[in-house]
Amino acid sequence: MKATITSLDKEFELYNDDYINVISTITYKFDVIITDPPFGLGCKYGRHDKVITGDDFETLEKFYKTSILLLNKDGQAFVFCSDKFLIENIDFAKNAGYNIQDVYIYKTNLRLGGKIRSEYDYILHLNKSNKTLPNDHFRKFQIEQKKLDNRHPHSKDVNVINNIIKTFVRPSDIVLDPFMGSGSIIVSCILNNIKAIGIEIEDDYFNIALNHCKTFAN
Repeated sequence: MKATITSLDKEFELYNDDYINVISTITYKFDVIITDPPFGLGCKYGRHDKVITGDDFETLEKFYKTSILLLNKDGQAFVFCSDKFLIENIDFAKNAGYNIQDVYIYKTNLRLGGKIRSEYDYILHLNKSNKTLPNDHFRKFQIEQKKLDNRHPHSKDVNVINNIIKTFVRPSDIVLDPFMGSGSIIVSCILNNIKAIGIEIEDDYFNIALNHCKTFAN
């Protein structure tokens, strides 16, 4: 399923499908990828006894190998990850050909199943080229949390994403979120009038994301 939402002078395309299927049909490159790759698939949220298997790492490694091919030569990627698997994410990113621009830390207070999972999460800032980009504004900004009202266990803070976009994304850029979830990243792109494509394989989360995007579009 594909849905197109128009806001101001930009179109936002949302796909309910596996991202591998969707990207095979897209002929242009992206300037920026902002996403939170799935990890611990099959784990019930709130459980802490899930054994991470080779399949989890295979999915993560595949994302890095495929995503770098979708970017323009000076493209950037911002990848959310937990402290537990920060090293694996960095290794997979480097092996795929990414350069590590920086690693950002932000406070989450995210609760899963009534328990605090982690006080902090990480954002990997990756470049396809060796070009160094300014990040002072992002480092200094004090972020007030603002999450969308939804049932997704890993909903991303819209204000965190807003500051990534305002600091690093140009008005003419095209953003991709291949694991859209409840749509926080696409909503932020709508709010900042940045063209974006979101992909979500789960039907329920796609519908939540679609409703969020419609709400924030003009």
